[in-house]
Amino acid sequence: MSRPHSGAGGPAPLPPSARDAARAELDAALAARGGRELTVVTLSVPASGPRALWDEASDALLWAAPDEPAQAGLGTALLLEGDLHAVRDAAQRAFARLTHRGAADLGPAPRLTGGFAFDRGAAREPIWAGFGAGAFVLPRWSAGEGWLRFAVDGPAETAVALRELDVVLDRLAHGAALPPAPSLVSRTDEPRARWDRRVEDIVRAIEAGAATK
Repeated sequence: MSRPHSGAGGPAPLPPSARDAARAELDAALAARGGRELTVVTLSVPASGPRALWDEASDALLWAAPDEPAQAGLGTALLLEGDLHAVRDAAQRAFARLTHRGAADLGPAPRLTGGFAFDRGAAREPIWAGFGAGAFVLPRWSAGEGWLRFAVDGPAETAVALRELDVVLDRLAHGAALPPAPSLVSRTDEPRARWDRRVEDIVRAIEAGAATK
């Protein structure tokens, strides 16, 4: 992680008292955990922009659905790969040993974010092999409005976690913006009647067993 550059008109830095409280809470939670349990620690932080965690050079994610508050993730605490059954079984085992510490009533429940290949067999082809059949991640750091979460699976170096916490708090306080979306190069729309025929054709092929979805 790298520290962000603050702009002249950006939000005020996090008050020292709030930073010290977050550091103390994370320190205590990590000291109390078992050596290798999957642990999530939720911290109360001043309202901030979770999008500031986005880092296109790192393992980062942003979930911004229309009907729910945005949340962002940075880093990887737990990665589950495979098809639906493999990921589901691994997730059930992981969450059965999860301990939630800190302000557990803040924010949504810990969640995995990811997806599966549209064509289950495509991952066997060389061109798609790097994507795999599916992958879901529990971020090492995640944030929403008024909450910040740290997750670790296995041994945790408290000093490293506290240094990362300082960087994350700085990013949230400075409200770094997302980079602009890439511009659309070109777009070609098919006539609706042709589109409808293509859909009908593939539906018939699926019903006949010639294709799968």
